[in-house]
Amino acid sequence: MNNRFSYTHLLAILIPLSLTLTGCGSSNQTKAPAPVVQPTQNEPVKTAVPAPTKPIVATENQPVPNNKVVDILVPENTKTLITTDETTAPLASASPAVNEESIKQAQKNLRKVVVLLPDRPSLAEVNRDIEKGIRAAHQHQPHNPHLQLVLLHDALSGEALMQKANAYSADWIIGPLTKSDIQSIQSLTSERHIFLNRLDTPTSSLQIGLPLEDEIDQLLTQFQPQLGQLLVVASNDAGDQRLLAYLNQKAKALSFNLTSVTVEKQNPDLRDWLIREGGIQSSQDRIKRLTNLVRGDFSDSPPQARQDVQALIFLGNAKQLRSIMPSLSYYRINWPVYATSRLLPSKSTDPFNEPELNGVSVLTPPYLINTPAPTSLFEALGWDSYQLLANPLAHSANTQTGKLTNQNNQLHRQLIWMQIQDGRLINRKQP
Repeated sequence: MNNRFSYTHLLAILIPLSLTLTGCGSSNQTKAPAPVVQPTQNEPVKTAVPAPTKPIVATENQPVPNNKVVDILVPENTKTLITTDETTAPLASASPAVNEESIKQAQKNLRKVVVLLPDRPSLAEVNRDIEKGIRAAHQHQPHNPHLQLVLLHDALSGEALMQKANAYSADWIIGPLTKSDIQSIQSLTSERHIFLNRLDTPTSSLQIGLPLEDEIDQLLTQFQPQLGQLLVVASNDAGDQRLLAYLNQKAKALSFNLTSVTVEKQNPDLRDWLIREGGIQSSQDRIKRLTNLVRGDFSDSPPQARQDVQALIFLGNAKQLRSIMPSLSYYRINWPVYATSRLLPSKSTDPFNEPELNGVSVLTPPYLINTPAPTSLFEALGWDSYQLLANPLAHSANTQTGKLTNQNNQLHRQLIWMQIQDGRLINRKQP
């Protein structure tokens, strides 16, 4: 009797338990949704989302565009490629406290990114390049294969553009490009916004741009004030003069002695300055005095240029420098010549063969020597903006515009030092 009672009770316990474990007894219960981690959270959450096989289109609860200004896409090929060549694709430095895995997880949790590309006069090609760069980065190494990119090409006012962008409830927003467009929406943005230009003041949003001032800062790190004069050659172009003014300001703050020479934009010529102030005339006069003094023949003695010049910094383009280099060669002047990226073509597909510029050290953006990489400077800007999504410190980002460091939400670039030899770019070690 007791044994039968115990066996019956045992069955009463085991049967409901087995039904619960197999799911047969819980058909009316619903599972709790998995938590969603926003891009700035650190707690990684693993979510299994199947990659789509077709591009995702707007659904009914998404804003429906009234024209063809919206494009929502997902890459068909989601294979991830990783570039590991640190010599051509430098990694951005970041705080040791940054958790790389948490950044990767935050990027995987991205679901929607809006890209603002306002239609403005003369910006059609630039906007296309930026869009192409973002698409290329998404295709090359997608943060999340399920990520939607919403591309807005509009001529709306800043406030109307942000209203349209916010209607998509995006995780992050990229753009716009021009400073005037950025300033018109600045008060409407948040820390999950990436501007494609750098303003004069910090903002709560991230700023990435292509200012040549970064290159001036990097150039000055190559020299020491006590070693002599820096000779800076710039054309009378307004852009060159603006850059020259910035260089003068920075050189003064760092106690450099700087001599600047302005040449014509179309026909730059340095010969007159080299003769009068570069030491050639005074050297020729010394040779004549020596000839008269000792009554010897020193006609074969070459004139010597000033010895107090530690380097020549050129702020123009390759065509202009080609007009100046023969004068340096003719007078056998061996001052080291340094140049900004303006010396290089803006597209990696353009040929570069400059034998007249052999020996020149030039700052080079990574996209010109990386493989694979964007083909233009603004494509590279779009590429890097994608890398910054949920990663404002650019931690371990494969950058294309330059090694990025965050200073008060303003991204500063460091380019790669290259040297021209046999008309081509070769690697150059920093002195």
